[in-house]
Amino acid sequence: MATMLLKVMLSEGDEIPDMSEMADSGMNFAEEFNYDSVHDDSYKGRILDIVTVCLENDWLWNFK
Repeated sequence: MATMLLKVMLSEGDEIPDMSEMADSGMNFAEEFNYDSVHDDSYKGRILDIVTVCLENDWLWNFK
């Protein structure tokens, strides 16, 4: 969910799918958010930063 929110935050207004329209028509949210954005490089860089911090702190595989 957080990655979808980050993608929306880094997208231009006309790139973002209409969520109310998706809900009314029963569209799959995951498929609708699989779009190329003008700011894909920023998105990929931020996701890489998040994953790197999680790996460095052993947060992804260490469930206690």
